[in-house]
Amino acid sequence: MRGHESAKAIGVANVILAGGGLFCLLCLLYVVHRYGLTGQGQFVSDAGPLVYYLVPGVSSVLLFGSLLLSPSIKVGLALVLSSTAISLYSVELVLQVMNHLRFQDQRTLWTPTTQDDLDELVRMMHSNPYYEITIHAHCNGKNKREIITLGSNKNYFDVAGAVKVAGSAKDLTAMRAEAIRAYLVENGIDAKRTKIFAWGGSDMLVKGTSPNANLNDRIEIEFTRV
Repeated sequence: MRGHESAKAIGVANVILAGGGLFCLLCLLYVVHRYGLTGQGQFVSDAGPLVYYLVPGVSSVLLFGSLLLSPSIKVGLALVLSSTAISLYSVELVLQVMNHLRFQDQRTLWTPTTQDDLDELVRMMHSNPYYEITIHAHCNGKNKREIITLGSNKNYFDVAGAVKVAGSAKDLTAMRAEAIRAYLVENGIDAKRTKIFAWGGSDMLVKGTSPNANLNDRIEIEFTRV
C-alpha cells in the first residue's frame, strides 16, 4: 500500500514539475514574441533582459531537468514549488490591486472606481492575519507642488472636505501611503501590521515628460511577513 502511495506521489510530483517547466517555457516564448530575440521594446525595468529572458529560460531547464532526479527529491521539490506558487499567487493578487489604484492628480484622493480594489486588499489582510506589509508610495517628478489631501472627514474619494497644503514630492507620497494605511485601519486592520515608505519621485518607471508618466504615480506593496 505504501509503495502505491509513493508511486502516486511521484506521479503528482512529475506533473507539478513538468507543468512548472512548461509554464516557464511558455513565459519565455511570450517574451520572445513580444520583444523579439534581441529584446527590442521598452521593458518595465532596466533589468528587463535578465528578468524576462534568463529567469524563465533557466527555470524551465531546471524544472524539466528535475524530472531526472530521485523520487524522494522530486516529491520534496514539487511540494516546495507548490507552496511557493500559492504564496506568489496571493502576493500577485495584491500587486494587481495596486496596479489598478489611481490617484487624482496631485492628490492623496483616489478615483471612485478604485474602492473595490482597496476593499480586495482589506479582504486579503483579514484572510491572512499573519501578513505584514510595507506600503511604498511613488509619484511623478521631484518638484514641490500644491497637494490636495484628506481633511478631517477623511473622504478618500471626493474633494469635499479636502484641504490644500504645499509640499514636496516626498510629502505627497507620504500622505498617499498614510491614506492607504488609514483606510486599512478603518476597516479593521491593525496599524502594527503596516509600515510606509515615501519615495517621492526618486524611483520613476519612465521619464516625467513621457506620455506614460502616470505610471510613476503608483503604490507597491512589500510583504515583510507572510
